[in-house]
Amino acid sequence: MNCKLGLKFLINGTQLSFDRNCMENFAIFMKELKKVAKIYANTKASLVVKIFETLHKCRKGEQSQKDLTALKQTLQFLGENTWLTYVLEASDRF
Repeated sequence: MNCKLGLKFLINGTQLSFDRNCMENFAIFMKELKKVAKIYANTKASLVVKIFETLHKCRKGEQSQKDLTALKQTLQFLGENTWLTYVLEASDRF
């Protein structure tokens, strides 16, 4: 499998599992995404891992609003407007 396609599959699976609140699948996709981020030092994978770790902890009440604000500011600074919009919409649901 093409590496870019594999990463896209993991990101899409993580996002879909999170959106559907399917925590079993979410855990599986996150585990694999973390492996890719670590093994290949992939910046995009690392960014997505951080996004979903923060959102997941916020959903469970384990993350502060300060951390969520820092994530939003970082995404804005990096010009990751698609992810920023996603985080804004996701965080409005909890």
